[in-house]
Amino acid sequence: MDKQPVSVYKILVYIAWFYFIVCGGIWFYESYMANNKLNYSALIVMLVFVVQAYIRNKLANLIIGIICLFMGIIIFLDVLHLFLSFKNGEPVTSDVKLLLIFAILNIIFSGVLIFSYMIFNKEEPE
Repeated sequence: MDKQPVSVYKILVYIAWFYFIVCGGIWFYESYMANNKLNYSALIVMLVFVVQAYIRNKLANLIIGIICLFMGIIIFLDVLHLFLSFKNGEPVTSDVKLLLIFAILNIIFSGVLIFSYMIFNKEEPE
């Protein structure tokens, strides 16, 4: 049996899955601490990415990536609106900076998931 080396792009896909699982976990934890109620949306997000990391379906990566990309763009535009609402000389809060980093990472990792469909299909023809 030949063991093929793991490509850098596959490692990036694993990092993207881990990122979205951690984001779902943080969202679930923060919602539970704030309201003492279970956040089923966050639980579903975590479950979808855990299942995807287990089954590694190429088409599901594409679909999930497109959905997360649209969500990332919406978050980015909302944070951009927050930046523009600050007056000249007024300091930008750390929460807005954190949201900007989150939005950019969301867009980057969504792109990784979308392009993994094309990369993995070239490597392994069905």
